[in-house]
Amino acid sequence: ILEVNQAFVDLLGYTREELVGRRVGEFTNGDDGEAAKPIIGKVWSGEIEQANVEHRLMCKDGRQIWVHTAARLTPDYDGAGVHMLAQYHDITRRHDAEEALKKRETIYRDLVERSLQGLLIVDPKGKPVFVNNVYAHAFGYEVDEVLALQSGLELYEPEERQKVLDRMALREEGDEAVHGRTAAAGFQDGFAVAASGFRVG
Repeated sequence: ILEVNQAFVDLLGYTREELVGRRVGEFTNGDDGEAAKPIIGKVWSGEIEQANVEHRLMCKDGRQIWVHTAARLTPDYDGAGVHMLAQYHDITRRHDAEEALKKRETIYRDLVERSLQGLLIVDPKGKPVFVNNVYAHAFGYEVDEVLALQSGLELYEPEERQKVLDRMALREEGDEAVHGRTAAAGFQDGFAVAASGFRVG
């Protein structure tokens, strides 16, 4: 490190004297540093003009923060060579929010997959966008086969499809009484079963 500004000092909590003269890698999470080496190397070799990397930095108080680093080469003050200029932007809050969302989605998906109740979600045009194993297997399908259908109505017997559409229309108008009603839906091998039909979205 040749020079730092006050923003970088405030970011890590070290004094300028504690930072200048040391290697950036000393303040970088080890795994992240190894992962970033190839792209930083491409900047030094001139293969790319700028590297954009997200990684963790270690603060003086022991915290690790996530930063977005934009690194590029710039001429030395005397013009005799080049050095690397890196700009750091704290993205800890954004990163933590994204990780929390991923965890919630994983928990939700796990609960849905383990549920004893079948669940089918279709888009506004009626195409399946999500189905759990319980629902698919109840009709003799695999999950991928249901998702490949152009319409969730294909799971219902032809004579029942209009009834399902009518009930979905009532539900969208706020008629909660249609919840839980059933219609005859077809198994893949031709048998029929009574099943709830609904749409989310």
